[in-house]
Amino acid sequence: MHKSQGWPREPEFSGFFTDYERLPRTARKIVDLTTGATLRYSVTLNRWDERSPRLRGIRAVATLPGERKPACWLRYDLIEDGGTYQTDDDFWYVCDALSGQLERLATGLIESCGSEIGDVLCQGPILHFERLEVKQELRGTGLGVALAQRLLLELVERFNPVLLVLCPYPLQFENCHTEREVSAREQASYKRAFDSSRQRLARLYERGFGVKRLHKGSDYWGTGLSGCHLMQGRDGWVLW
Repeated sequence: MHKSQGWPREPEFSGFFTDYERLPRTARKIVDLTTGATLRYSVTLNRWDERSPRLRGIRAVATLPGERKPACWLRYDLIEDGGTYQTDDDFWYVCDALSGQLERLATGLIESCGSEIGDVLCQGPILHFERLEVKQELRGTGLGVALAQRLLLELVERFNPVLLVLCPYPLQFENCHTEREVSAREQASYKRAFDSSRQRLARLYERGFGVKRLHKGSDYWGTGLSGCHLMQGRDGWVLW
């Protein structure tokens, strides 16, 4: 498998794998004292019906002092209950209706949880760290994780989520795949490269956010927030 066949992906001309979203003028602004960067973020609200979970999409863009173009951009999703107990089926149905990524998140949480997701939402919202992109020339500086941590503090103070969950997926492999025609050796090379990149990213997030794998074989890592603790057991993870 070669780069010309689609992996690993190269960043676009902007320095990002995916173009960042423009924020409205009403976006909130915070300054990270450690890096000096200015973070602007907005919060949108999606709701399936009056009793379904509420989804708040949180989009943020960060610029460094003296710069006009973003140094990184971030996305979080905040999932809150709808004022009534949510069964696993309710939770999955709403997430599936909103996006494929949220459907995968719902499936991953339900399959690895030792109780009902509704038991978690009764304690507080679930915060999904969806995406972090750092401009190519700034990668490896620690900037992205530092700004994601700063925004996390802001969101915890504002919304009191009880669970942070994320999927450490290396973006250079996003939307990439091996062709059926390639040799087993090339497929193995692709898998080794992906697994190595994912392990490095998982370790970075474990250090930066204190997360751990929700369950053996799970694609998701998590940790408790707002005074809640994540416990792992034989039947899956629980929050207390």
